[in-house]
Amino acid sequence: HEAVISGDNRFAFVSNQESGTLSIIDVRKLRKTGDIKIGANPVSVARSELSKAIYVTSETEGTITVIDEQSHQVLAQMKAKPGLRSVRFAPGGRYGLVINTKENHVNIFDAASNRMLHEAKVGKAPDQVILSNTFAFVRSLGTESVAMLRLATLGTDVEVTEFPGGQIAPEKASPPVRADSMVLAPEGNAIILANPADKILYYYTEGMAA
Repeated sequence: HEAVISGDNRFAFVSNQESGTLSIIDVRKLRKTGDIKIGANPVSVARSELSKAIYVTSETEGTITVIDEQSHQVLAQMKAKPGLRSVRFAPGGRYGLVINTKENHVNIFDAASNRMLHEAKVGKAPDQVILSNTFAFVRSLGTESVAMLRLATLGTDVEVTEFPGGQIAPEKASPPVRADSMVLAPEGNAIILANPADKILYYYTEGMAA
């Protein structure tokens, strides 16, 4: 249900939520070459430009499986807690961020060593994350506030601030969907946020108080 493409555009990696696997597709031949067992309920897939590897989160088992994009071998498996959702990388591909909706935090790991670094507390039921060159923006279902993690601090104690992304928590609206609720604005230092409970689009520029 999610897909990423290898750096050379040769392979597509597609997660299969019900079977707990990652399918590998040969893009040139349009043919599946195999499946890799990931674990129950793989919900998100991302690629690191630094490690040239694919990272897959298992929501049920709380694991992040690391797969080499060329050899298709499992390189490592990092253990966190059940509840993992979206995995995304900061610019450069070294630091990965994984949302844990159940535990209300973000796990941060190092793609250079494939090991977990630490976790940062954010919001209530976080479910989406996007990144600019300066911040990671984390939306939560249980609060209207959007958390901001300063990327320059990911390797140490993470600096977390927030801004109001509306008047009502998104969970007060219709059930959550997979579509992105946040996107970067063209200038790169601002985001546009859709709050389904308010039925309003909000524009936030980095440095603004609100």
